[in-house]
Amino acid sequence: MVRMIAPVVGLLAAGAAAVPTARDSTCSSLSQTDFKWSVSDLQYNSSVIFSTPAHQIDNGVIQFNISNPAFPGKAASICTAYSTRPNDFFYGDQVFTCNAGIPEGGLTTTFTYNAPSKTLALNQSWSCAGEQTSFTYEGSVDLSSKLKCQNEEYTNPKWSIGETYTSNTTTCTAADFEWTPSSGSAVAK
Repeated sequence: MVRMIAPVVGLLAAGAAAVPTARDSTCSSLSQTDFKWSVSDLQYNSSVIFSTPAHQIDNGVIQFNISNPAFPGKAASICTAYSTRPNDFFYGDQVFTCNAGIPEGGLTTTFTYNAPSKTLALNQSWSCAGEQTSFTYEGSVDLSSKLKCQNEEYTNPKWSIGETYTSNTTTCTAADFEWTPSSGSAVAK
């Protein structure tokens, strides 16, 4: 028998501020009470290098760690994506899978990133072992105000074959932050 349990979206919207007691510190209760992801070590890098005036080599990388409060003290999921698509590299249309730091509970985390709008979207699903419940949360966050970026441009005025002609490198980092998903669902089995 499958049944929906407490309306998770309602709890998120209401911003339930109840702090779970030791008795309520189960995976299921932690998955519903004031749920927020913790994002750490977020970094975005892009580089466009011309090894000759006509030969371009470019790539973009986004990486971050995401912790799920339903699994306190457990390793964070490690999320990394690499792209060589021209110009902005990430357009929010490719789904990337994170390396789950929590083997139990079948934690699955996927994300997209849109570099032009600086929007990170996340979808995370897991089961609470022994509690017969599973959860799915999703949401997006605008990183525009969180990212601090540095851009370096280089042009070799005395370029010759085998040297870099020009390069443009951008490195962006963000301080660790918490993020409340915009929607979620829970199922009891």
